[in-house]
Amino acid sequence: MNPISPTTQDGMAPPPDTEAEAQSPAIPASDLHGSILRALYELSPNGVLVVSAEGTILSNNRKFLEVWQLPEPPGSNGVLTGSDASILQAVLDQVTDPQAFLQRVRELYAEPQAEDHSEVELKDGRTLERHSSVVRGAEGSYLGRVWFFRDITYRKQIEQELRRSEAKFRAVTEAALDAVIVIDVLGKVRYWNAAAQRILGYTAQEASGKDIHQWLAPPRFREAAAKAWSDVAASQERCLSRVREVQAVRKDGSEIPIELSVAPMQLGNDWCAVGILRDVSSRKHNEQRIAWLAHNDVLTELPNRSVFVEDVREALLHRSRTGRPFAVLYVDLDHFKDVNDTLGHSAGDALLQGVAERLRMALRASDRVARFGGDEFAILTTELRDKGDASVLAAKLLTVLSQPFFINGYEVHSSATIGIANSDETEADAGVLLAHADVALYRGKTEGRGTFRFFTSAMDEEVRQRVALLRELREAIGKQELFLLYQPQVNMETGETVGLEALVRWRQQGSRIMPASRFIAAAESGGLIIALGQFVLSQACRQVRSWLDAGLKVPLVAVNVSPAQFKASSEFGAEIARILHQTGIAAEMLEIELTESALMQTSRDNVDTLRHVRQQGVRIAIDDFGTGYSCLDYLRRFPASRIKIAQTFVADLTHDAGSAAIIRAAVGLGRELGLGVIAEGVETAEQAALLRQWGCREAQGFYFARPLTPEEVPDFLRRPEFPPERQPHVMLQRSFSTPLGVV
Repeated sequence: MNPISPTTQDGMAPPPDTEAEAQSPAIPASDLHGSILRALYELSPNGVLVVSAEGTILSNNRKFLEVWQLPEPPGSNGVLTGSDASILQAVLDQVTDPQAFLQRVRELYAEPQAEDHSEVELKDGRTLERHSSVVRGAEGSYLGRVWFFRDITYRKQIEQELRRSEAKFRAVTEAALDAVIVIDVLGKVRYWNAAAQRILGYTAQEASGKDIHQWLAPPRFREAAAKAWSDVAASQERCLSRVREVQAVRKDGSEIPIELSVAPMQLGNDWCAVGILRDVSSRKHNEQRIAWLAHNDVLTELPNRSVFVEDVREALLHRSRTGRPFAVLYVDLDHFKDVNDTLGHSAGDALLQGVAERLRMALRASDRVARFGGDEFAILTTELRDKGDASVLAAKLLTVLSQPFFINGYEVHSSATIGIANSDETEADAGVLLAHADVALYRGKTEGRGTFRFFTSAMDEEVRQRVALLRELREAIGKQELFLLYQPQVNMETGETVGLEALVRWRQQGSRIMPASRFIAAAESGGLIIALGQFVLSQACRQVRSWLDAGLKVPLVAVNVSPAQFKASSEFGAEIARILHQTGIAAEMLEIELTESALMQTSRDNVDTLRHVRQQGVRIAIDDFGTGYSCLDYLRRFPASRIKIAQTFVADLTHDAGSAAIIRAAVGLGRELGLGVIAEGVETAEQAALLRQWGCREAQGFYFARPLTPEEVPDFLRRPEFPPERQPHVMLQRSFSTPLGVV
């Protein structure tokens, strides 16, 4: 679009219009009018070049040289002369596509009637706007061309930036999760993004030009919504932008809650309103779900503890006005853990759901049932004639829950224990009433399960004593008031000491000694048994190390382990290995004792733990053998080393045929299975003689020795070993004094 003709050399007359006349040096410039035109010509933002029909440069302004960055001819005052071919090459060197540029110039000169308006890209990154017009004489004859060039680089950059901004805006709004809708002051849709279609169901084509208010509120709210949005669009005040929650009507007619934020926006000379719509259906659902979860149990869909407590409080208020009694029942399933361990947690969950459904069906409409967690449920029964009515309900519930459940193809039998607290057992405190029901439940558990118990004041005192005992025991563990005694286990044929059983004792203030039977049960129920068991195990192993370092030949040491100790800790085996490593004693010198009933309650993981312990070399003894009343298959499954015949059978063996038969059977069973057998609680020569006669070689009890202090053990181990039948039993009894008294 250069003003240069590549082929002609003819002169060219100025354009016929006024501006063209002002451009031509041939026009007289003596008058004021001509001077003004010349000034405007020079001040024009366009670079101007006038070329004759023959290709001769007739006129140009300085802007032309500036736009094309051409040097000013010496002494020319910025005016080019001669043929336009003289600057053609300089121009072609600057454009990015010289061939296209030259081709277009040739086409224009070949067609005198043609005009051109286009853009030219330069190598330096600039863009020029090119315009070429024909200059004609008075008779319409072709005189030449006038070329205009303007640097539009900045404008192009602005346009490009605007296009980019618009593209970004569209990309953002189309990708937005929220609907973006623009409407005019009349409420007509002017923009509608993809999210608006997803949320409201209408396409942009369907929504364009439609009244927005028919979708943003149900009919009962439509007039108010329309006014609110139109006011924002017409107000031109950004301060009116705010978030409000309204209902929207989808294309399918359904209503959904949305959050709407509306703000004014100017498009050209018009004011509009832009609305951001957010579908809050999921949030509303989640809020409702959270509110439901705050008051209900997920698994059984029963009310939870917080709701139940409020129900009890209301019942207390009602009782204060009417005097009508009510009762709270705590229901706890018996041996629920066995279901989880044998059939899996999914079966346990199914059992809980079945229990919840049976409780619902068994209660009256006025009663309330809730799940407190785990396998514990609570029932509030009102409208009682007297407090004895609660026992009728409890008996009914026990019968209902004792019926078998069918879960995953298995027939599951369950039972429950119930604790009952009547409303007259407390003044007006829901927490105390619930605690009393829990105390009664605990009593029912300790008295055999599968029954119900009413709360009594005696139970309350018992609980207070147990709590006090636990507090003192916790302090005793920290103050090291606990210590161990060791009861010898002997070979009744040789008199050799084959083991020492560690027995924990508690030295209270005033040097009073409390036996384990007084505080072990409290420790188990109060969550202290694990800490207590770790103390006994660690202390016993350290004592063995001390004896060994003193040169004493030490037999194995047996330590009683609570079921909770290895059930609650997955690191039980690692704990034993750590203690053995710290003390440096051989694993074969340690035996852990577990009761038969405890083994009956072990899970598959517990069995694996025991096997891991046995693989370390630690021996395992089954304590209180014969009292579990269970099948003997566990003897095959558990890696036991020996069985300990329960003291209750030994005590009765001389006058009870049943006890004698059990002992003989246990001895024979141990022999057949390759297990060692030891009898506990042997106190007389007659008991020892019968046990030896039936094949039991090992025993422990007062007949041989009472529990010894660590200081007394060395002397006992060094004593002469004579067969019991050749020495008075006194010789094997503890014959030295102890500063601890009788223990």
